[in-house]
Amino acid sequence: MSQSIVNDMLTPEEAVRGDVRCICFVLDDDMIKGLQRLKEILGFPIGVMIADPLRQLINTFLPLADLYEQGKLTLGCIPDFMKGIESLVLKVDVAKARLDKKVKNLEKQQKMKGGACNERKGKSSR
Repeated sequence: MSQSIVNDMLTPEEAVRGDVRCICFVLDDDMIKGLQRLKEILGFPIGVMIADPLRQLINTFLPLADLYEQGKLTLGCIPDFMKGIESLVLKVDVAKARLDKKVKNLEKQQKMKGGACNERKGKSSR
């Protein structure tokens, strides 16, 4: 993977100046602002987060495109491609489960802190 992709998002100027082969995606302002906030606030590696799933998507469907182009695509090929799709879905499910776990842990921490704050308030008002 290109070091540029691993590091971060590129501006169009950086992509042209550097030794980078790229495809530009058109994103609306909300998506761009969201990606920038994820990078700035949470330090998300946006380049990797976008490039890795696209690579998996391409690797899953490119053989299907090759068979179709060669006229060799049959119903018998579909189960193998479904396994690739299931793999993508499974990765999304695993990522969601991890995020859900983090959210639950944060909620627990906030409840514990909130409880501690309420106890302090109760003691100070006595």
